[in-house]
Amino acid sequence: MIVSSADILEVTGETTYSRELEIQHKGVEQVVRNMTGKSFEAKTYTNELYDGSGEYRLKLNHLPIISVSRVSVDLESVVKIKNTTLSTTTSVKIDSTNATLVIDATTDILPIATYTTLSSLVTAINALSAKGWSAEIVDTVYNDKQTTKLIQEQFDVTSFKTAKDWSYLYMGEPVSFRVIDSTWIEGYFPRGSQNVAVTYTAGSTPDDLTMMVCSLVKAVWDQKSNNTEGLKSWRVGDVEMVYGTIQESNFFMDIINLNKNVSI
Repeated sequence: MIVSSADILEVTGETTYSRELEIQHKGVEQVVRNMTGKSFEAKTYTNELYDGSGEYRLKLNHLPIISVSRVSVDLESVVKIKNTTLSTTTSVKIDSTNATLVIDATTDILPIATYTTLSSLVTAINALSAKGWSAEIVDTVYNDKQTTKLIQEQFDVTSFKTAKDWSYLYMGEPVSFRVIDSTWIEGYFPRGSQNVAVTYTAGSTPDDLTMMVCSLVKAVWDQKSNNTEGLKSWRVGDVEMVYGTIQESNFFMDIINLNKNVSI
């Protein structure tokens, strides 16, 4: 969430974060994300790939950097995998959670948390040999390497003949680094294409955006509480109330436009 539920309770004066209030809160935050094109919450990016420039500094895609857990370079093939069934579509997907093996409409999911080493993952893949799957460790030195360190990727292994070539899973060699000004990592990044992998956490919510979300949630909640949702204006005697949209508020639109240009 961009703003905590505790902050929303404080600005609305409510004592319970009800389902109705949660819906209003999440709806406002989604509007802000849509308008800025950014999520703002701190998020972990696992093995995000970069081109090595041969320089000693690398600027990450998402800022500010909160922490960096691993930087690796010189990606090496560590596991080879193939499927020999003659299928319309056969693919392998590796992400931070699972190894997903797909044959047409049949999917096998191998949790990374269960198969924690490359050797155990290979054994699990080979247990699916009746479906045409097979895998091998490229070198026994990789047997005990953690599957969480695999580069995230998805590739097609569709076999139009049983002699289909192997496809490969990759892992990088870890290197030393340090974080500079929550923006850069400093180390050595050899020249190459998508040969640097970084696992890190980044992102934050600027104070102006926090204020805006709180103000908008309170406004929407007050309208709902007073049964005035969608009402443009109303008057009682000499008192007139007018409800506008975000786009009609220069103040809020300035915040939106400023945060469009912030790297998150």
